[in-house]
Amino acid sequence: MTPDKAFFCPACSSACLEVGALAQAPARCELCGWEGVREELHVHEFVHESGSSEEMARAFFTDLRAVFGRDVAASMARVLEKWGFLPEPDVQSLARYLVAMVRAATNAVIEERQRQEKARHAS
Repeated sequence: MTPDKAFFCPACSSACLEVGALAQAPARCELCGWEGVREELHVHEFVHESGSSEEMARAFFTDLRAVFGRDVAASMARVLEKWGFLPEPDVQSLARYLVAMVRAATNAVIEERQRQEKARHAS
């Protein structure tokens, strides 16, 4: 079990924050623009089985990579061959393309989650 903390903006309750690690570190809400220091944020302490934030991101990446490898690889190989990115069947090159796609998809999912939270708070 991993103890963790979630931080929320005191003005709008958003979790979309830029926050430093120290108590007096600057903090800023990306949604409402509130600015202050970390110790002014609302804090929710909890325990989970996922490990650190980096471990959770790595686990999400790994799950997504498994889906791409199992369900998307053959179709993507055909598309990449059609458009000249794989001039001949090459498993290593296809694997590198798939990892790049998974990395981009992981970032896109996280960014979209932030956009959705901003939209939810704006309404």
